[in-house]
Amino acid sequence: MKFNHGPFFGGIFISLLVAAFPLQAAEVPSFFGITPGSTTRAEVELLLGEPMPSPAGKVQVFEYQAPADAVDAAKVAVSYFQDTQEVSRLDVFLKTPLAAESLRAEFGRRSLVQDREDGHKEEFYYPRYQGFIFRAGETGEEAVAIVFLSPRLLSDLFVNRFNVCLGKKEFEQARLEAEKARLADPDNAEGFVAQGRYFYALKDYDQSLAWFGKALSAGYPAVSKSKAQTWVGFIHRHHKNSPEAALKAFQAAIVLSSSYAPAHYQMGDLLLDKKDPDGAAAEFSKALEIDPKYTQARLKLADYLYDKKQFAKALEHYETLSLWSENATPSEAPDNLKARLHFRHGYCLMESINELAPDYGKPIAAFERAVKIDPRADIFYENLGYAYEQKGDWANAEQAYLKSTGLKPDSVFSTRHLGIVLLELGRPQEALARAEKALSLVPGKPELMMDIARCHAALKKKGPARDWIRRAVQAGYSGGGDGLLLDPYFPLVFDEKELRKLLERKS
Repeated sequence: MKFNHGPFFGGIFISLLVAAFPLQAAEVPSFFGITPGSTTRAEVELLLGEPMPSPAGKVQVFEYQAPADAVDAAKVAVSYFQDTQEVSRLDVFLKTPLAAESLRAEFGRRSLVQDREDGHKEEFYYPRYQGFIFRAGETGEEAVAIVFLSPRLLSDLFVNRFNVCLGKKEFEQARLEAEKARLADPDNAEGFVAQGRYFYALKDYDQSLAWFGKALSAGYPAVSKSKAQTWVGFIHRHHKNSPEAALKAFQAAIVLSSSYAPAHYQMGDLLLDKKDPDGAAAEFSKALEIDPKYTQARLKLADYLYDKKQFAKALEHYETLSLWSENATPSEAPDNLKARLHFRHGYCLMESINELAPDYGKPIAAFERAVKIDPRADIFYENLGYAYEQKGDWANAEQAYLKSTGLKPDSVFSTRHLGIVLLELGRPQEALARAEKALSLVPGKPELMMDIARCHAALKKKGPARDWIRRAVQAGYSGGGDGLLLDPYFPLVFDEKELRKLLERKS
């Protein structure tokens, strides 16, 4: 098999491949002048031309026509590091597959095997920084592409394996993968970060700090150095009782890479402790700009806006969070958090409702989800009742207010509004009892006195209605007369002139 006189391929393909890169020393191979880890995308396109249209679902993989001298290559697929736009890997797809076993015999020490999304497998070799993609064939496994790797990518793959092992608490294997990552690319800070995280998991914070410090001296990437510095701050804050050292570390992390979202989040969380909620919110916003899926940052920002009563701005965040919570695991979103998110979503919807074309369906649905998760929260039922009341659904409003007052009998709001709803349902005697109960909870409140007057008017008891209007006016009622003139109950016992005269006494 021959590649005609290319800068790397010439003569027998396998023979040259082995001869050029002895196993004793790590060296990054090149393909027609393209060296993974150093050649940029611009340089690749000068050498190979513009990429062909990307296959569906592979927007990060660019395919190029093979060089004319690479006669056995069907195409070349190249991936790039997002931060540097340098080649992370280059796959040379073959016109005719090769026997995988023959390549294994020549390549030597296999360091990693993994599955691919296309159903094939791939295996990589160190210190050659090469590998191949293979599939099952009629006569055994067939290599369909030769892979050229950058040291950084191989290192990152070991870090990925480290993450899996650490998540499973397979600590010894995790440490081994971290060490492989560091050896595969000593300039990659991620390998040192993995070592630091390993010792952090063992609660050896001094060793952890030492490894994160080594990461800061590595060659690249800046975002991984920022990650290491953020870990330094986290340890100083939570395990060394040194918030000032933590603050300096978070500031340094942001200087190293302003695009590392956790650095902004940790800075914001620390600023909350330092009683600087505005500064914290700014950092949470930056974290979300970088990573819109950063749930913890969104939670903190949403709560800040909610506490500031900026409900319209908080609404979009709670809408996103309530949707997220429905698919989150119990450890990510315990029931109390789920219920709170649905409630606050509903509350923000109510506060932001369009008065000209109100839609109470969405807030009602949000409150219903909240009470289903936590049926012991009186405030959830209270707001559900109010949403139904505003919609004019008196029967459901009554049930919600009954639940609320059952959980909290001294709730003035629910007691009062239950009376209002009962009046709308044509049960003025029951409404009167609730109105009187509400006034007993807050004696002297003029609005509650006027509620009692309405109930007496509905019962067509003019004398008590008149007395309670006077008492409400004397107590400072300021609801205005025009609204009362439109009330459906007062006209049952008063004409307009008489009612206006009663209300004028307040002056």
